[in-house]
Amino acid sequence: MKMTAFWKHYDKVEREHWKLAEKEAQEQRRLDDEIREAKKQQRKLNYLITQTELYAHSGGHLESTEVEV
Repeated sequence: MKMTAFWKHYDKVEREHWKLAEKEAQEQRRLDDEIREAKKQQRKLNYLITQTELYAHSGGHLESTEVEV
């Protein structure tokens, strides 16, 4: 009888441990996804800023050339 109680308790503790481990793993995946998405958005923003600066630089050069002509 004591062994049955022991194994029931052991199984319960083991299930709780696995639930907790799965929950932590899920939370870590969520955080990783958020970080990955933030980096992706930052890269997009940097690309747009770079393109805008390049366009503004080349466009400004062309406008000044046209004015002189």
